[in-house]
Amino acid sequence: MCATNYFLSFLRTGKTFYITLERGKRGLIVSSLVITYVPIYMLLYLALGGVANTLVLVPVVLVVWIFGMRVGLLAGVLSYPLNILIAAMLRYTC
Repeated sequence: MCATNYFLSFLRTGKTFYITLERGKRGLIVSSLVITYVPIYMLLYLALGGVANTLVLVPVVLVVWIFGMRVGLLAGVLSYPLNILIAAMLRYTC
């Protein structure tokens, strides 16, 4: 059996993995994600342009993994205006 079939059969088991962390540690992880995301996004936006918008998937996926689907959906919805705001600020300053 190839690795792809093994992985897909593993996904069909329906098991989900959640990180169990204390509330303070979860907040620390999310705030550090945002703090590191903004400068990395700014550098990549200046270098690559709009392609850097796909980078938003990394913190959103991590938020979904840590907090669950509802908070992840909220993070995904809020990440779009954040990207627009940062891109607009960079467009007018550079």
